[in-house]
Amino acid sequence: MSIPIRGRAPPHAAAWPAEARRAPDRFPDWTKPDENDQPRFVEAGDSGPRRQKLEVRRHVYRQGGTPVRIKIVRDGKAPLNVYRVVSEAGKAGWQPMRPAGFRAVPYFHQDANPFDGEGKIYWTGDEETADVLAQAGFQAFTFGVARVGLPAGCEAFVSGRDVVVVASTDKAGREHAKVKADLAQQVAKSVRVVTAFEVLQGDEVTCIPTATSEPEPGRLHNVNLVPAMPEVDIHLQPTPGRAGSSLEHSLAQPNRARVMLDAYPVWPNVLVPYDERDAISVSVAARKAGKAVRTIRLWACKHGIGRRIAGGNWTISRVALQMLLDGDQAALDLYHDGDRKHPRVAAYFERLRREEFA
Repeated sequence: MSIPIRGRAPPHAAAWPAEARRAPDRFPDWTKPDENDQPRFVEAGDSGPRRQKLEVRRHVYRQGGTPVRIKIVRDGKAPLNVYRVVSEAGKAGWQPMRPAGFRAVPYFHQDANPFDGEGKIYWTGDEETADVLAQAGFQAFTFGVARVGLPAGCEAFVSGRDVVVVASTDKAGREHAKVKADLAQQVAKSVRVVTAFEVLQGDEVTCIPTATSEPEPGRLHNVNLVPAMPEVDIHLQPTPGRAGSSLEHSLAQPNRARVMLDAYPVWPNVLVPYDERDAISVSVAARKAGKAVRTIRLWACKHGIGRRIAGGNWTISRVALQMLLDGDQAALDLYHDGDRKHPRVAAYFERLRREEFA
């Protein structure tokens, strides 16, 4: 799949991120309707067109806090994108077609603008992942999924930053991530490409502990990776001080940032030995924790509260989840080490036996 780059880089592309912080002076003109009266003009304010019957959720793209594009996710149908325009009568509204003169802006969670901060910035492949990462405390944004393409000059938004490109596990998502990494490395301080947090699958790679970092007791030094990025020569490179691994390669071009493919460890002692009283589904865990399903999958990867049994769906440990919710990292570390008899861990299993968990 070829990832399209939309249009030409805007004049003075380096100033584009600053301009995207300001509300637009005016919206593009409503596209002249064809013989079928398309696109239709819907007069509406910031909230956009009224809610549709099959609508699941909305992702609002904002410029300077002003909504300019809304992606409407629908059940069983392709998402619908609507754009802010002005009618011939001068009224503001929306149309379901990209208007001439529309200037793309990045999507990010409305309560977590990643361009206000410093340090690592996470460039995701879709809006939902950006929201999940933002809610988990990461600075995340996206320009949309692979089939939408990337606006020319979009790399200006990550200039001088440590960029983490989050790749999905499908082929198109991996190619999308590679294109973004190639763009970012021209202007970024560093670039890292990581696998999607919630789905770990593919080839198994054995990691080699570094000389300065002995493996912790009971920790498995194997990780699951999505298939390697296309046309990228990758070799193992252990990361000091980490009970996991990194895969990295250095680009041949001079003055380019380093691109890395990172992976997350599998936690071998979660739900071992297996106890059906301790095992719950991701959706049940999400209800108990009051979080989104994708957040629970993220926690399973990052904090080791579940595992994929026989390569199937994620199963979450009620005990490990409760330790995480309680903020009891010491108990969770002991749990990961396989110590079920330590008083700190045994207390949680006693609570489980008495059905004291929510």
